[in-house]
Amino acid sequence: MPEGTETALDVRSLIINDDTERRELIDVRPAACRSEALRDELNGLIDELADESSDVRGSLTDSKANLKRGIALWMLGKPRAAIEPLDASVSTADSNFFLALCYFELDHNARALEHAEKVLSSNPSDPEGILLVAEARIKLGDLDEGHELLDQVAENEEYAADAAYLRGLAHDIEGLYDEAEEDYQRALEADPGASKAKFRLAYNANLVGDEATAIQLYEEIVEQDESYIGALINLGTLYEDKGRYDKASECFERVMRVRPTDPRARLYYEEAVASFDTIVDDDMQKEVQRRVEVLQMPIADFELSVRSRNCLIKMNIRTLGDLVKKTEAELLDYKNFGETSLAEIEDVLISKNLRLGMFEEENMDEVTRRVRIALERAEEEASKDILRHGIDELELSVRAQRCLETLGIKTIGDLTDKTKDELLAARNFGRTSLQEIRDKLGEVDLYLADDEFGEEDEYDEEE
Repeated sequence: MPEGTETALDVRSLIINDDTERRELIDVRPAACRSEALRDELNGLIDELADESSDVRGSLTDSKANLKRGIALWMLGKPRAAIEPLDASVSTADSNFFLALCYFELDHNARALEHAEKVLSSNPSDPEGILLVAEARIKLGDLDEGHELLDQVAENEEYAADAAYLRGLAHDIEGLYDEAEEDYQRALEADPGASKAKFRLAYNANLVGDEATAIQLYEEIVEQDESYIGALINLGTLYEDKGRYDKASECFERVMRVRPTDPRARLYYEEAVASFDTIVDDDMQKEVQRRVEVLQMPIADFELSVRSRNCLIKMNIRTLGDLVKKTEAELLDYKNFGETSLAEIEDVLISKNLRLGMFEEENMDEVTRRVRIALERAEEEASKDILRHGIDELELSVRAQRCLETLGIKTIGDLTDKTKDELLAARNFGRTSLQEIRDKLGEVDLYLADDEFGEEDEYDEEE
């Protein structure tokens, strides 16, 4: 299915319609793994098929509703959950076909054979039934029977890739690895997207130590079909062996998207994340700390025009960290701040490998994400610490200082707990003193209890 078409796929009609070909249903699965919208639609249909009061359920017999619910569950990558409704439906070629697929996926090859033979007994010339039985026979070690069955579909070009893959699997089991590779290559010639053949080539490449080829092939498989659990887990394991723990954790996370409760994937994921954190923490933390120190540099350390500097002060921007939190649009919206000031500021940021709005980007890298968190924590700790300091550190005028002492305000924290009205109610405390206090608090990124980011009132009267 071409990329980008899955959102337009009418999965409901495909499942409900009795005339839908099996291969059309099979093609939905990788599309559903890529598309959250499709998964939501499938989950909604599964609920409707189980709800006797729904219109969809009311239009179907119990057997048909179970069959279609089982198929939808298999499409979501839930073979174990799909088995119960499929078993509860009347035994048909379709129900047995999907039961065989479920059991193959769970490595229960003997059970898969039982249902594959029922598919074939419904129609002895059904090529899909022949291929199912051949696969089960080969996996169970009955190679001669498997080869004989494959001979029956040898002339059918539509299934040439499937037959070539299964012959390669039989040769693999026999230890005829050169013949097996030739078969897998024939499968890819017939169908370049033959993921099972590609999986075996990747698996065998890894066995002989060709990890680069194995990784490349597994990457191609999971790019095409995210529901291929074996490929995701093997690729994740190879990434781990290479020390690429971030990539490994992505693979295991994708497995859990298809199978949220898979204990093996969850264990691998947790191990990969732990290893990634252990390996990268030292070097990454050094880089994070370096960037945090740069972001804590005062704006006053840089040569800026008086207009630019005054605008930044009025916006309560004191450090490079404060600055990168702003976007171009936010700066240009401020009164008297124009393109010239913007260019000045961007030159400063570029010199430090920084940019405006860098913490708002959706796809920020891991270092930037950690820098943001570290900077927020540092600012929070600094804020907590400064609140314990005495008000004398604000270097207020004598009048303002005495008024605060009269109110029993001893620390900066005491001051930030007050509202402007509480301060103005004090004797000899006027609006000039109020603005002085606001300005001083603003210098350390603090403000009064009822102010919003150090807002200023416009007052005409003097003390």
